[in-house]
Amino acid sequence: MGLEAECTVRVGRKTSAGKAFLEGERLIFRGDFRLDIPFDQMKSVVVDGGALVLRTDDGETRLELGPPLAERWSRLIKEPKGLFEKLEVGPQSRVAVVDVRDTLFLTALRERTASVAEGRVPEGAPVIFFGADTRDALRKVQLLRARLVDTGALWIVRPKGSKAISEADVF
Repeated sequence: MGLEAECTVRVGRKTSAGKAFLEGERLIFRGDFRLDIPFDQMKSVVVDGGALVLRTDDGETRLELGPPLAERWSRLIKEPKGLFEKLEVGPQSRVAVVDVRDTLFLTALRERTASVAEGRVPEGAPVIFFGADTRDALRKVQLLRARLVDTGALWIVRPKGSKAISEADVF
């Protein structure tokens, strides 16, 4: 769900062509060598011509992306979107929540939008967050889908790293 670009990267004396990815809150590079730099470890992010230049405690990383892409990636690193922005849930969104037990998520959702139906799904819901702790819980998906508008989004929230339900189960 992130961005990717073919580029050349220089770190110290090492240079390699490969692919760079902005995934979540980290920059990843795969080429002759690999990099994985979390945004919070970046001390500075600047654009120098067509290069994105990152400084960390380990030194400088230079990605030759071209001017438009370097500017865009710099902005995305400096001002990353929050979860609800990524999911396009705004203050006017109508949202239904079923079986989600993550209190931090629920609190943040209630703060983000005023229209949150919890425990039930009104007919024609545009966005549904469904908490699934096991594979068996996914049986409810068809019922939830029936209450969703045709252009709606059903987001399945599952425990990360769970053996009871994997990302593959959800797909």
